[in-house]
Amino acid sequence: MLEFSILGHLEHDNVVKCFGRTLSSWPLEDLTEVPATVLTMEYISGGELYEYVKVCGAFEEDVALFLFKQLLEGLDYIHKRSVVHLDLKLDNIFVDGVLDLASSQSWLKIGDFGLSEFVGWPFKEAIQGRKGTTSF
Repeated sequence: MLEFSILGHLEHDNVVKCFGRTLSSWPLEDLTEVPATVLTMEYISGGELYEYVKVCGAFEEDVALFLFKQLLEGLDYIHKRSVVHLDLKLDNIFVDGVLDLASSQSWLKIGDFGLSEFVGWPFKEAIQGRKGTTSF
């Protein structure tokens, strides 16, 4: 599973951590089972950034800068390790804990690397076809 391989190479405050995987099976409605890989991920207490924005609305400028800096640090880290996310959206960015601008602790984490890929440089030559969530 590529997602597990990619997450196994990433360790950064702004990237969701993956601790391991288990091969299992998943029951279907007709009582048959299909093979499944279950990833054990870091618990992120705040949920998706999408839900946070939906409930709280727009961020003040200082908060937006604080979050955008963390997003760029996470993206810079994964890109330097030849990984592209390919499905970056508010649903795949997670908030951890309570927002505290005075703290240096990271609050934002990039997750859901299911469509991500290892690529060479330049990225434009390595990525073939359409990726991401089709409704966006």
